Amino acid sequence: MIPAVVPANESERLAALRRCEALDTAPETAFDDLVLLASRVCEAPMAAISLVDEHRQWFKSRVGFEARQTPREVAFCAHAILQPDLLVVPDAMKDERFHDNPLVRSDPHVRFYAGAPLVTTDGHAIGALCVMDTVARSLSTGQAEALHVLARQVINQIELRQAQRRLVQAAMHDALTGLPNRLLLMDRIEHCIARARSRGNYHYAVLYLDLDRFKVINDSMDHSAGDQLLVTVAQRLMQSVRGGDTVGRAEEDLETVARLGGDEFTVVLENLRAPEDAGVVARRLLAELSKPQPLNGQEIVITASMGVVAGSGSAASATQLLRDADVAMYRAKGAGGNRFAIFDPAMHASATKRMHLENDLRHAIERGQLVLEYQPIVSLQNLKLTGFEALLRWQFGPDLIRPEEFVPIAEETGLIVPIGRWIIAEACRQLAEWRRAFAGLPLTMSINFSRRQFADRELMAHVSRTLRETGLEAQSLQLELTESAIWNEESARVMLPRLKEMGVHLAMDDFGTGYSSLSCLRDYPLDVLKIDRSFVSGQGSCRDTLAVLKGIVDLAHNLQMRAVAEGIETMEEAAMLQSVQCDEGQGYLFAPPCNVETATAWISGRLAATEAA
Repeated sequence: MIPAVVPANESERLAALRRCEALDTAPETAFDDLVLLASRVCEAPMAAISLVDEHRQWFKSRVGFEARQTPREVAFCAHAILQPDLLVVPDAMKDERFHDNPLVRSDPHVRFYAGAPLVTTDGHAIGALCVMDTVARSLSTGQAEALHVLARQVINQIELRQAQRRLVQAAMHDALTGLPNRLLLMDRIEHCIARARSRGNYHYAVLYLDLDRFKVINDSMDHSAGDQLLVTVAQRLMQSVRGGDTVGRAEEDLETVARLGGDEFTVVLENLRAPEDAGVVARRLLAELSKPQPLNGQEIVITASMGVVAGSGSAASATQLLRDADVAMYRAKGAGGNRFAIFDPAMHASATKRMHLENDLRHAIERGQLVLEYQPIVSLQNLKLTGFEALLRWQFGPDLIRPEEFVPIAEETGLIVPIGRWIIAEACRQLAEWRRAFAGLPLTMSINFSRRQFADRELMAHVSRTLRETGLEAQSLQLELTESAIWNEESARVMLPRLKEMGVHLAMDDFGTGYSSLSCLRDYPLDVLKIDRSFVSGQGSCRDTLAVLKGIVDLAHNLQMRAVAEGIETMEEAAMLQSVQCDEGQGYLFAPPCNVETATAWISGRLAATEAA
């Protein structure tokens, strides 16, 4: 017996095998079907998908024999991965490499072998799809071709699962810091609530923290410095919460550190000895965060404001606990920051302000206080203007209130329904005006759409009437929906096909930052996939960023959707998106959101520049 030589690129090959995450996994029908098909097509009683590990070959799927793995030195497939083409052994008894191989001399008595290498897209042979027989024989030309085709399908299945795992990881974790995101955080808190309900003495706490003066630091440096700071904060939180005093807890790994977005982080502490112990952890976290740290050649000190809420089995929901911790955090920030506050039901200041804001918002439309800003969207292939995204603002006296301050209130109270109708009417009116002013320039208008608007029974009639009155084609209107807006939303399943049938275009906004369920792409009639800024700016290597972007753009194109990138700020980001064939983009590189007058001047300047060119 002559064992196969080790490939020259063995370390890279093994790394590629590890990335596939297929070793020692449970049986899967898709792979079992391919093995059975290989056996039938090649008229062989035995067939297998063999993955060649460092010291063994492991069978992802097999038919006709019992072994789940064998030593690598006896593996026929260890020879197959060295071949650029199919390895065929017509008679193992007459082949010096295998004639005394235990797989030949004893069970399963392999006499004939044919193996097609499983080669990844980056060129590494990680194993083979093989067929075997107990008698000497050969394959027909057709059978050999079929084995090659099936081997390609095996590797496609492996890499498809690899891509799906990455998307799931992205769905549950923050792209910048790698921490759990809101979706995973809420699940962990609900888990705590359930435990506390079943155990009378189970204590846990939720800590909500917001960095003090982060905007000042971020504005005084470039965005990459701000991102670097957020990554450092995430690391310090992880190290401090898991490396400090266990505060009398009996279980390990009972902390969740999550990033909610921006400079907001949350820590969930489980199995506390007593509710008061949350304050011990809060002090330690604040002390760790306030230590000086280098950033862009400077030494800076960052502090945080933190809200602490002790959880119990009587908590209504994860949302309520997070809200209470948020209220306490604002109390700490209002007291000067760099401190924590423990939530008290008597904290009414924030609730009172919210009530006043809600009352004022109810009259905002009739008082003409709502306004729209417009951000251009351009083709990334020729940089021509293709449309605008309409963005809601509230002009409340001298203050321009941004949507993150009042839209959650509007959604919670249902005010988003009449506000949503006004946005559609106003944005379409403005688009029609621009078309008249600029000789029918073929622009589109994108409008953000809320989950609560699916409950608007007059929506379809309102959209139809608005399009008719403005003279716009339905396809010039694009409604942008977040994944959370349509996730498990039955009314969306009814409304979206009707809008699509009307001709209105539908886009999934902020792809990858929420639930990121691939079923949303499958189940809803979407036309556009909008790539979130976090993917455009990419915090990994350039190669990783490019690979993720290409994967998202290819996914969109394969589903017959356009890919639109948000938050483009540099020429390098635009060039990267162009290289992966992203269709359109928007961001400060082209223009920030602006009022009607500025947007109109922007169109004029763009057209003038085009004509001059």
